[in-house]
Amino acid sequence: MVALFETLSSRSVYRRFFSPMKNLPRNMLARFTQIDYDREIALIALDDAAAEEVMLGVARVITARGGREAEFSVLVGDPWQGLGIGAELLLRCLRIVKARGVERVWGLVLTENTHMLALGKKLGFQVRRVPEAGEYELQIDLGCLDA
Repeated sequence: MVALFETLSSRSVYRRFFSPMKNLPRNMLARFTQIDYDREIALIALDDAAAEEVMLGVARVITARGGREAEFSVLVGDPWQGLGIGAELLLRCLRIVKARGVERVWGLVLTENTHMLALGKKLGFQVRRVPEAGEYELQIDLGCLDA
């Protein structure tokens, strides 16, 4: 996870974490790597052609208490953005949580994060501007998701 973070530009870090960071704080690293499998799905993409294991990206969906709604996040290293990795990871996560009974998934995206907005639209998310916040809420009704 640290190596993936190190592939990110300051712009990518800001777009994903909504604030500038030079490295991943220990508490965030612990949260990202210690998964509560009852409530969370986290899938990673690895480069299987590399001599050593290289993480290309990660998508996660965290279910809210009650289990009907969940929040998503996606992170793809700068060298691999635009190749469909984030879309594939998120789509697989959505299929898993749909099978677990989640009905709606949402996430917040900064206005300038045009790649993530495009990915959301491509997967069928509804995009709604959050007034005065400089961000959009993406949400999808999983009943409409192809299995």
